[in-house]
Amino acid sequence: MAISRKCAKCKVWTESLSHCSECGEVLDHELIQAKREQERKEYQESLPPSKLDVFFHEFKNSRFLLIRVFYRLLYSIWFIMFSIVSFFIALIAAGPG
Repeated sequence: MAISRKCAKCKVWTESLSHCSECGEVLDHELIQAKREQERKEYQESLPPSKLDVFFHEFKNSRFLLIRVFYRLLYSIWFIMFSIVSFFIALIAAGPG
């Protein structure tokens, strides 16, 4: 038994699994999801970087050694803190199950 889908655009039932035979609208959910993902990716790439990202990039690539060392120190502290927190979250999650 063939699968038929109703086109949301022209309201015609079609036997095609990927596109409407009348208007050509995409009916396959995987193709729709891929198209949305591509549009989202293009939108994200078109946005300018945030001020926080620019700030961290400037600190990371500063020409002054003291600023680069300060950035690495803060980044290391942040990494260690979230590693410890992640360990305890995993430990708590593993407890019940």
